[in-house]
Amino acid sequence: MSEAESIAIATTTTTTGVGVSVADSSRIFEPFVRGVQHSAVSGSGLGLSITVEHLRVMGGNVQLGTSPEGGARFVVVLRRGEDFS
Repeated sequence: MSEAESIAIATTTTTTGVGVSVADSSRIFEPFVRGVQHSAVSGSGLGLSITVEHLRVMGGNVQLGTSPEGGARFVVVLRRGEDFS
């Protein structure tokens, strides 16, 4: 099965916040990483790492991109599972 045939769903979410700096982009999916502008935004730095782990268990992934409007763009891809019918 080709990669295109195995994709069940792909969705994009775009934020309008401060975005993710180039320096933070390599670590942003690690637990407790909040980015260089973390003092301006509340949170523990766990949301993206939990998301990545859940997607990994389900056979998917998340990719970070930039948004033309500012902020960040996240593309979530879930692959089609085996058909047990």
